[in-house]
Amino acid sequence: MMGSLWCGHFSDKYGHKTTLMGNCIFMIVGGVVQASVSNIWLFALDRLVADISSGTATVTIGGYGRKEEAEEVIARLYGEEHVQTVLSWLEVSKASMEEGLIDSTPRTESMLAPRYRIQLLTGILLSCAQQLSGINAMFYYSGSIFSDAGISDSRVSTLIITFINIWSAFFTGVLANRFGARNMILWGLSDMVVMSIGTTLAFVVDVSALSIVFTALYVIVFGVTLGPLVWVMTAGIFPDSIRASASSLCIGINWLCNLVVGVAHPYI
Repeated sequence: MMGSLWCGHFSDKYGHKTTLMGNCIFMIVGGVVQASVSNIWLFALDRLVADISSGTATVTIGGYGRKEEAEEVIARLYGEEHVQTVLSWLEVSKASMEEGLIDSTPRTESMLAPRYRIQLLTGILLSCAQQLSGINAMFYYSGSIFSDAGISDSRVSTLIITFINIWSAFFTGVLANRFGARNMILWGLSDMVVMSIGTTLAFVVDVSALSIVFTALYVIVFGVTLGPLVWVMTAGIFPDSIRASASSLCIGINWLCNLVVGVAHPYI
């Protein structure tokens, strides 16, 4: 959460790519140190640095750089003969922004401007929906959930949940291109409600096999819809002038909701 909140300023000042590459250095060093040290305090300190860089990565990773596809869209909108003209405008605009010649409005002021309220509210609600769906409670406490269903080894339950979540994400791109990201998220939310009700009923009637099936379907739906799509949409709904700061705020709230779910779940 700390990393996602502070990185917006650096991304605005030094650029999206520079911030991302610099953050990769901290992630690599963090991984190496954690794997090599035996002192618990050094491990904890390095873990703090690695966690901050992980939060930063969730904000800065949402870049595109798909110039060829941009040219195709420009050609459809303005015609083939105007592609290079439009691209030259974009290059001039980018250079001017880097030199501080335009868009001198402070980022926080621009982000909170009335014309961006809908985008900002949408980004915040997407982040809240992703985490308040309870998916991370499934990851954090899968051992106890599957233990109630008859699987005592927590390593097996963690492996099952992680494997399902990873492989389901491979289908997101194809389905999102076909049905649209918005429809995918709406379907995902409704399906996850159904799976949650099914899991609860399975525990109530004490049918452990059925509860595992509903839990697996819940993770599959999340892995195809809310899991990957929220990160992409959060970066995509804001204009370049406020993208870093606005994404930083939205994803900071995402991590805050993650914390709330992780702490509150045992008491619910």
